[in-house]
Amino acid sequence: MIPRGTIYSELRSQMVRNFPEGSKAPYGDFTSVGEWLSTGSLVVKTSTKCKVTFEAPVVEFGSRLLTEIENLLNHCFEHLQELGCTAEDKRVRSEAWNTVTAYYFAFFSASAVLRLLGRPVVFLHRNQLQAFTKILGSGIAPSQGAFEIVLVSSISATHAEFSLHQTNKVHEATWQRLFGIFDDLHRKLSAKLDAKELLFYAALSTKVLFSEYVNFQWPSSVRNRANYRPGYAYKLQTARSPHFKIFSEWAQAESQETSNLLDAALRACSSDVANFGNHVQLMTAVGTSLFLLARELYSDLLTRKRLDKRWENHRRSYVNKMCFVRDDHKRLARTF
Repeated sequence: MIPRGTIYSELRSQMVRNFPEGSKAPYGDFTSVGEWLSTGSLVVKTSTKCKVTFEAPVVEFGSRLLTEIENLLNHCFEHLQELGCTAEDKRVRSEAWNTVTAYYFAFFSASAVLRLLGRPVVFLHRNQLQAFTKILGSGIAPSQGAFEIVLVSSISATHAEFSLHQTNKVHEATWQRLFGIFDDLHRKLSAKLDAKELLFYAALSTKVLFSEYVNFQWPSSVRNRANYRPGYAYKLQTARSPHFKIFSEWAQAESQETSNLLDAALRACSSDVANFGNHVQLMTAVGTSLFLLARELYSDLLTRKRLDKRWENHRRSYVNKMCFVRDDHKRLARTF
């Protein structure tokens, strides 16, 4: 349902390199990347207040990424169910809470894409970080907070050097990193893109709301405004707004219409940038696009690597029981 051109090929190439043979996500496991950092086969090289460098088996890193990806996709499907129920329900619903649900659907999708690309943003606790200095026998552990993990270079066929550096808060850093990747690829490869792909990634890395929020972290700011600013979005509204139609429009869209739906949400924001409803629609459109991108990449990973297909089989069973899924919705909630 998304354009598969030059940028998609680059993202797919980056993804495949992150999962060497032997990478696996044991079915039902939920061991996080953070837990692996304190218990895995790491050799710590340096540890300072803001950065740690270490060597580790690439299979272990790939396995932890896969485990988080599988669980994050499950998160996405549960939120997809909630959005679908809201779209189909005739009862009065909280529009503010629906916005929060749309946000987390987008955030979990973005988090899954970053892990598919091998660039996770994670929150690390103090005890996890102190494990580095214990392994090293010296140095200073960073304070707990959000960190980005980057594979710096390969050391051998089985090991690589990684860096772990502090970044912004997890939500804000997730958006800044992912949209930054899209923005870089869009600028570098724009001459090679067809019209649909150009439209798709230009919209995903849009700066249209920079005047209202802080750069690429704008989806997090939309969520905060809806949920945490007293009286801003919670108004005991009883009329269904156009926002409830967004999900159905995406679910019924043919593959060639995806870029157009995203662009329509972007143009609505451009024409009335102060309208908060337009911000919510753009966030929902971006989140749905990221979900479709995550699923497309995951589908390609399934065909190239030996993954435990019980994760996807479980999702298929869940989709079959989704209360809102009709034939025209199955393209959005499809499984592989």
